[in-house]
Amino acid sequence: MIFNGCLKVPDQIILDPSTVKQALEIAIQQIGKPYVFGSRGPNEFDCSGLIVWSYKQVYPKLKLRIGNRLVDDANIDELWKYNIHHVDNREIKPGDIMFITGNKKTITHGGLFLRWIEQGSFEYINASSYYEHEKVVIDTFPLNGTKRDQWYIGAGRLKTSY
Repeated sequence: MIFNGCLKVPDQIILDPSTVKQALEIAIQQIGKPYVFGSRGPNEFDCSGLIVWSYKQVYPKLKLRIGNRLVDDANIDELWKYNIHHVDNREIKPGDIMFITGNKKTITHGGLFLRWIEQGSFEYINASSYYEHEKVVIDTFPLNGTKRDQWYIGAGRLKTSY
């Protein structure tokens, strides 16, 4: 987008709580479906595919950003960089996106927050490649430390461009 000769960053708004709740319910209905890297649904998913597809079922006009470009889809790293409102751990609500990584350069995994299960751990739904039968599952993850050589990096609420 060009505005007075300069690139204009598309405006974004945080999706409303009702949309977030419905998207989480849609994601939960996908439990057991296969994980396939790069898959965007509806029959198989990767982690960002599950997130974006679930939100699009209840908010079909979802528009995301990659840099200054408007797009219909984004990977987990692009969701982190351009499409969320970062939230403090004390403010995380069901349906917020939990971001996990296995390196210091990009976000490599994510899912939708369900609940705190004990001090320092959370439960979330994600399309996971870490199980015997790669699929959409409810899993747990620690706030601190590592699990499967990955660590939690932060959380956010999905935004859409308009």
